[in-house]
Amino acid sequence: MGKASRARSARQAVAAIKKEQELAALAAKKKKTITNTIIAAVSVLMCAIFVFGVVFFASANKNGTFLRQRVAMKSDNLEISGATFAYFLNYQYGEFINKNQNNLQYMGLDYTSDLRQQEYSDGKSWFDYIAEMTENNLTEILMLAERAKAEGMSLSETEKKQISDFFAQLEKDAKTENLTVEEYTHFSFGEGVNAEDIRKGLEISTLATKYYNEKINSLTYSDKKLQEYFEENSVDFNKVDYRYYNFIPNVTEDMGEKEAQAEYKKVEERAKRLAKAKTPKEFDDILSAILKEDGTTETNIKTYLSNAVLTGNTYDEEFDISKWAFDAERKVNDTKIYVNGTKHGVYMVTKLPYRNENETRSVRHILVSLESYKTDAEAKKKAEEILAEYNKGNKTAENFGKLAEKYTEDPGSKTTGGLYENFTKGEMVAPFEEWAFDKTRKNGDTGIVKTDYGYHVMYFENAGKAVWMAEVTAALKDNEYQKLYKEIEKTYKVEKDKKVINKTPTIRFATSQA
Repeated sequence: MGKASRARSARQAVAAIKKEQELAALAAKKKKTITNTIIAAVSVLMCAIFVFGVVFFASANKNGTFLRQRVAMKSDNLEISGATFAYFLNYQYGEFINKNQNNLQYMGLDYTSDLRQQEYSDGKSWFDYIAEMTENNLTEILMLAERAKAEGMSLSETEKKQISDFFAQLEKDAKTENLTVEEYTHFSFGEGVNAEDIRKGLEISTLATKYYNEKINSLTYSDKKLQEYFEENSVDFNKVDYRYYNFIPNVTEDMGEKEAQAEYKKVEERAKRLAKAKTPKEFDDILSAILKEDGTTETNIKTYLSNAVLTGNTYDEEFDISKWAFDAERKVNDTKIYVNGTKHGVYMVTKLPYRNENETRSVRHILVSLESYKTDAEAKKKAEEILAEYNKGNKTAENFGKLAEKYTEDPGSKTTGGLYENFTKGEMVAPFEEWAFDKTRKNGDTGIVKTDYGYHVMYFENAGKAVWMAEVTAALKDNEYQKLYKEIEKTYKVEKDKKVINKTPTIRFATSQA
């Protein structure tokens, strides 16, 4: 990514860390599941699956006539109707909830209530925030699709089939929820949105993704180039590790001034006490003792100590602690108190700037979802049949990828031939990860792995690059993309109709389950 993007990522990471640490009860970190998908600026993925159960509110306005007849966004030759915009916005919203569900209360978002009635910040509602993200994504998508069409690109039969497969999956999902396809579409993507609205959006976004993949994602760089770029921009890639704990005064509205001041003083004294630690073990011991004084249980203390370990933190010039930790004079186990209002955060730098040499893996897989079959045995049999089909043909990554496009029920990798590149330990569910990181694993190995999501037909692509090399590769590609996009911006213009956008129906969750 470019320097501006990296700075934003660093700030976001620091903000996320601070928010997580300030939660009243810290939850154990959850593994990232391989069925999670992300809406990126150049790729809106084709999935309606949320990671937790939901019950939706419905309304009487189901035909979508107003939305369909009006244009929310348009470029020189392409249009996004209000109904298609609703599809993108509600998918964006669902993904936001999935990725932030542990922090929603802290963020002040109640997904059971109207987004328009909840303030995000500075007079902006949560609807405004989600809509703005959607507008930014769609602006980029329209730009790339315009350039793709200008260069004579069109969707291949395989890509058209991938879109058709999305609707086949939609039917399965609707059946699972005991809904008609129309009901499921309305409840998932907004009242009035129908299959044709979604198809038009998918055709544009798929074309944009195709252009990006051909122009940018296919770029490769030598190890020498990666090393040179890292050395020139090491501050953007180096990491530091911390111990961290935030002391928050327990002040209530019914407290008197004297009592409140005593609470503020206690927080300050505790921070100074913890800052005297000379080693990570001392940090943990002192923090444990302080927590015990408040009657914290042993189980919760372990959780707090686990969440106090912050690894892989990038440099952020706008965060004083980051500048302190990356200072050339910094020494291992130095501590610093960061005061934010009445809160006192104590940091110990446990590892000085380093580049992440952790191993990564690149794997292809084909998911056979348990939800699609009546019994576990049937799902397993299907996975075995797919592996047998692969073994009968040419045993290549390309052929496995074709089978993934044909069979996989993981929308996050369907368009990439089942490929997940350069992931590290801790990113995937355990059985999937254990298979991929097996030390005996060789290029071209295959197998079947079971997870909570179903059976995965596996193909080992390669051992992948070190994390720092993958990060530098992404930065170089992003630099190329920024140059290309600036050029495209000079050629095309995207217009928005805020009146239409502001009338976008949003999904509303009535209940959820962990």
